[in-house]
Amino acid sequence: MKVYDTEGKLLTSAAGGGSTDHLDDIGDVDVASPADGDGIYWNNANGNWEAKAFLPRAGGTLTGPLYIEYESYLSFGPRVASDSASVRGMLQFQRSRGSLASPSAVQSGDYLGDFVAQGHDGSSYQSGAVFGFFAEENWGTGPNRRGTKLVLQLWQAGTSGPIGDKFIFESAENFLPAHDNKGNCGNASHRWKLVRAVTVTSGDLGFEETSCRRCGEPFRVGDMLALTVVACPDPAGRDGASVRTVPVCRRCFLAGGGPG
Repeated sequence: MKVYDTEGKLLTSAAGGGSTDHLDDIGDVDVASPADGDGIYWNNANGNWEAKAFLPRAGGTLTGPLYIEYESYLSFGPRVASDSASVRGMLQFQRSRGSLASPSAVQSGDYLGDFVAQGHDGSSYQSGAVFGFFAEENWGTGPNRRGTKLVLQLWQAGTSGPIGDKFIFESAENFLPAHDNKGNCGNASHRWKLVRAVTVTSGDLGFEETSCRRCGEPFRVGDMLALTVVACPDPAGRDGASVRTVPVCRRCFLAGGGPG
């Protein structure tokens, strides 16, 4: 059964008497006292078309957090098409000091925006990773006044937290650990094939080997070491065109012979 008001507008579609797909115009929908910006939705529990604010508002302005909920795989993002190379989809974060009506320039260290990954810990949703954008200097309208850095924050496995800075990407093209003398570049099972640098500063050259490759004697503080070539590049460059070396003790180096 369908119920109409005095103007002939559809109010409800009762169970067993019609269906929700019989609407042919949004004008067929009527709800009591809708507010500005409300959305129309079908309430299957009571068989009514109802109106509610799908997005939270404060003083006419949307406020967060805003969630898109779905119990399956969910993706969203801009899709654009153009023959111009400069056209692209964008997600924008806009940040100021002051107020929305009277914004002022951001200052050094201010958050500009975050991408946040959260997971449920059995009690509530908690942040596990944050990719944040920060003002690197006080912003202004003159030249060279919009320095920005990116900071990757992670919750470290096996710790009680909290989430903290791990890697920093500075505008001067510096890639930094967030803390001094922390972190490694690769490990025993995940090694970089080739690492190149213009300068390796004094004292920063280290080896995983703790003993001489030839005689097996452990290295001690004050030992003089030599590097022995253990592999030369393939002329065709198939192995990365690099020479591989290992440290040996001075005694073995003077005695000659291969690395063992």
